[in-house]
Amino acid sequence: MKPLKQNKQYSSLKNITYFLSFLAGALTIIQSWLYLHQLETNLDEGAYLYKGYLFATGSYSPFQMYGFWTNKMPLAFLIPGYIQKWFGPGLAVGRYFMVLALGLTLLGLWIVVRRINGDGWATLALIIVAINPVLIKMYSTAVTQGLTACILTWVLVFSLGEKRSLLQLSISSLLASLLVLIRINLLPVPVFLILYILWQYGWKAGILSFIMAALPIIGVHVLYWPNILQIYIQWVPRGLIPILDSLRIQHPAQSIWHPDLNLENRLISIARTFRFHFLLMIGSIASLMVIQRKFFLNQRSKWREQIFLLFLFWVLFFAHVWATLGGDYCNYCLEGYISFFAPLGIVLFISTVPVWERQFPKYLTIGLIIFIILTSATIGLALIDDFHFGILYIPLPRFLLNLPKFEGGWFLPVEVIRNVLTTLTDRQTHILDIISTSTIIGLLMMVLIFIIWKGLDQNSIIKRQTSYGYVLLISVIIVGFGLSPSPILSGGLYTYDCAPTTLNSYETTGKALAELIPPESQVFWKSMSATPLLYVPDIQIYPPQVNDIYSFYVNGNDDELLKFGLWNESLARQWLKEADYIVIEDKYFSGFYRSILKSGRYQLITILPSQSSCRENSRLRVYQPIR
Repeated sequence: MKPLKQNKQYSSLKNITYFLSFLAGALTIIQSWLYLHQLETNLDEGAYLYKGYLFATGSYSPFQMYGFWTNKMPLAFLIPGYIQKWFGPGLAVGRYFMVLALGLTLLGLWIVVRRINGDGWATLALIIVAINPVLIKMYSTAVTQGLTACILTWVLVFSLGEKRSLLQLSISSLLASLLVLIRINLLPVPVFLILYILWQYGWKAGILSFIMAALPIIGVHVLYWPNILQIYIQWVPRGLIPILDSLRIQHPAQSIWHPDLNLENRLISIARTFRFHFLLMIGSIASLMVIQRKFFLNQRSKWREQIFLLFLFWVLFFAHVWATLGGDYCNYCLEGYISFFAPLGIVLFISTVPVWERQFPKYLTIGLIIFIILTSATIGLALIDDFHFGILYIPLPRFLLNLPKFEGGWFLPVEVIRNVLTTLTDRQTHILDIISTSTIIGLLMMVLIFIIWKGLDQNSIIKRQTSYGYVLLISVIIVGFGLSPSPILSGGLYTYDCAPTTLNSYETTGKALAELIPPESQVFWKSMSATPLLYVPDIQIYPPQVNDIYSFYVNGNDDELLKFGLWNESLARQWLKEADYIVIEDKYFSGFYRSILKSGRYQLITILPSQSSCRENSRLRVYQPIR
């Protein structure tokens, strides 16, 4: 009877994990459904949807000369484009598709983690996603993050675990190639995957995987040759490859998008990345630091699997750190770029937890303490715009500070700081306050955990089998779980958060434009996002305007810029004269746009309600030339 009882208990426990997995998945999808209705759209989302729809319907093609600026690989546009071609154009269709992609991501994540570690760990992987609102928001808009995360998850499903068949490995390699055809920055995925398959399964499997990964990439390059080579221009010095030089801008021209981001902004970018992906980052770093090497001595396949995960994750991470923080194009993109491969980090984290060292050597414990102090300070820096007062504004009794100039029975530490460091600006004082607060909280937590651990009975299982360092690491992770959905970590305010009616607002704006602008009209478009244009059928636009200031250049040769999907003020002035309708967002109604439209040669037809209730300057002004 005992084995039967044990089987029943096991079956009951298994059913509980299944139920919790379903609950975590359902909670994630419900959140995504709510978020997709309330998130503001952005330039990237509008560009992927609008360009993609026109590509899919044959109005334009990727990398077409005198067409759109195709600044990403073609599938980034064609996939959302064909979804709209089949189900109708619009922001809702694009976002509903992303909910489907998120569901497939959760299913794939559950399958691969369950295969590696078992049911309970698979449930934990889904919970990590469910308690991360920012990650769910990133996956709920029609940009490439959710799409690549879904495909990458299934790359892992078909490649990880013992005894994968040649068919599964081939599918995995094929999917990995699709990642490159969506985002070139994910090129390390097929490279490391092929090396892993070659190492794990031998030459036959490796060569087959290489063929399956290479053929789609080669085929797409042949299809769009040679204009697709524009994608690689930024990585290759001028003069090195002659064919690339023919696709470069020859006349002097400078992009207007050239933000001057200082060290503070770069540090805040890293801090926000740790804040919004706390469990992912802590778990991945721990997997690198405390994994038991000896565990894999007799489990070669497991060891190779973990090496593959470790190398791929950290190569992708540092490549994106370099791409964002090393330049001046998009420093605050790092937090979003991590979501391209977040499922990989979750699999790495979860798969290594059971084989973490439980007895930390002293040097590792010291390193962990330093790391936690730095992490606490980092989280504080990330909260710089969310919390206004910290520990430096807590009143303290005057007897603690024997300085006569402070009158009364209490004083504020910030007054002392300002008295000593007179050159500190208000911003610097605020940074010092919030960093000091978060660092002290981290120190107090470590002291509390040490007191609890020290007070345990010497014969207790925890005291005998684990060191203070291990207990501290697990405690930080548990705290991270608890705080993830809170405003302190990933429950904080996201850049595009808005009202529940936001999606409807964009649809209403687009339909209002469709009633005003008849088919075949030439439209001058100046707005942050092209999303409303999805609802205005059969109009002619100036393609470079879809990317707004990112494709706008100072000076330059007009024809040459237009050839590559770029524009400048000279072209803008020319198009204003040609257009049948001018649609301009309040945000941009200034400078030469305002002077021209107020010159008496244009008639204001209407000012539409705000596209977003969270931005007063998002109203669209519709003008028509007086002819």
